[in-house]
Amino acid sequence: GMRQNAVNGYWNGSRPPFGFRAVQVPGPGGRPKRKLEVEPSEAELVRRVFALYLAHNGAVEVAKQLNASEARHRGKLWDRDRVLRVVSDTAVIGRVRWGRRDPTTGLPLPDDQVSAVAVERLVDQELFELAQAEREKRDPERNPGRAASSPLLLAGLVRCGQCGSRYELQTAGKMRPDGSRYAYYQCCAARRSGVGSACEDHPVPVEVL
Repeated sequence: GMRQNAVNGYWNGSRPPFGFRAVQVPGPGGRPKRKLEVEPSEAELVRRVFALYLAHNGAVEVAKQLNASEARHRGKLWDRDRVLRVVSDTAVIGRVRWGRRDPTTGLPLPDDQVSAVAVERLVDQELFELAQAEREKRDPERNPGRAASSPLLLAGLVRCGQCGSRYELQTAGKMRPDGSRYAYYQCCAARRSGVGSACEDHPVPVEVL
């Protein structure tokens, strides 16, 4: 029933994709239904995110510029993840994907079994494809995070004394004389939202900590 509801263009979810809002409309038999419509202020931010990202700014730099101008993501600071979710969400090109996982197994469904709710397009298809190519170029491995078997003693345990965010491992491009890279623990909020936006950055060398 929910899948058919999505096919008919109605919204099942709770929080709409960024750039849209859910409004109540009369459905079949006069029963109230919800549909997605453009949220003008958020839609403008979506276009701004694409413009900044396609100007060869990384996701963190985009977040930093948005935060510096006091733009917010539904009341929260922008960070790397929020920027990447916006530039990769097919909702901005008029296709809101619903029912991505099998309700019985929880496994991802093939694309041809995922329902698409049609909505108004916020950016051109060409811009969307350029953003995906830029993301692939910048983040080819799509690292999902630290493995549970990390050899670092304090991985996942250290917190920033200023803002309370986790400290994450970052490696520098500069090489040591022995061929290894310099490594630091760095505040997650400062790294993802830009230094000075959410927190001042105080990286600590792994060996020192």
